[in-house]
Amino acid sequence: MLNRSPRTAWVTGLLSTAIAAGLVTAAPANAVAGETVENDTYAFAAKLDIGAGKRSCSGALVGKQWVLTAASCFAEDPNKGFQVSEGAPKWKTTATVGRTDLTKTTGAVTDVVELVPYKGRDLVMAKLAKPVTGVTPVAIGTAVPAPSQELKVAGFGRTKTEWVPDHLGTASFTVDSVQDGSISISPKNPADGAVCKGDTGGPALRETGGRVELIGINSTSWQGGCLGTDPSETRKGAVDTRVDDIAGWIRGCVDTKSDKPATHLGDYRVDINGDGKADYLIVDDNGAVHAFLNNGGDNHGGWTNYGQIATGAAPREKIRI
Repeated sequence: MLNRSPRTAWVTGLLSTAIAAGLVTAAPANAVAGETVENDTYAFAAKLDIGAGKRSCSGALVGKQWVLTAASCFAEDPNKGFQVSEGAPKWKTTATVGRTDLTKTTGAVTDVVELVPYKGRDLVMAKLAKPVTGVTPVAIGTAVPAPSQELKVAGFGRTKTEWVPDHLGTASFTVDSVQDGSISISPKNPADGAVCKGDTGGPALRETGGRVELIGINSTSWQGGCLGTDPSETRKGAVDTRVDDIAGWIRGCVDTKSDKPATHLGDYRVDINGDGKADYLIVDDNGAVHAFLNNGGDNHGGWTNYGQIATGAAPREKIRI
């Protein structure tokens, strides 16, 4: 899969959108032959309708007014890359959040009014017209994903048998390798799972000790087994965009660009290195402290993952900085 052009792979992912077998694809996509999510598990998952049906993508609520998704979903021509300008999306975009069963009326449906891309990655923060209530945003993982680690991938993309599923789908994947800015994954359960069109932008999640955290965003996929894919295509691997090393940038958008700036339990803004800029300290559930240095100062980039600076010794809520 990695030998294939990222642009070509992305286009493939954008064309397919469903989770039916456990694999999620970049751009609008869902996992092929995966499990249907019940009882609003992963309620933070979002379905994006771009251009009144022109494109469909998935995403994850990371702040009451922010969905993190793939920049390629909004690119003028995905074949020429995933670059997208900051500001209002070119096409009217509607986000449905808190509704893993799209036939129901739970959650919220609201417009996307602003895009804030992360330079150099297939990643964009999409600001919603109004905050979403009653849905808890997903936590951002800060530990680097490791080879052989299991991730749960989710999306509203097509499946093996459905063009437009009305339920969120999930599947288990295994981390094959980790690169700067990306993660290569392959299906684990079901073994024939695949990321399909419509799954692009969907979340890759790590579950540890009952805690669910966002590790990556679906970017590209081979889509083997997805409805509409050439039957001769049997490759099912995918590439996700990493978010663990840019948690500071994500929180910067949520905290400084929301209509009502948010506060996060376990998140602190402190000038760590004395340069006059507010850096980020993020405290995990076990009390471990991670630092992100603000080298840019504009909240659109320039964040450096300084790593873990303190070992956890107490529950997060008992840490004082």
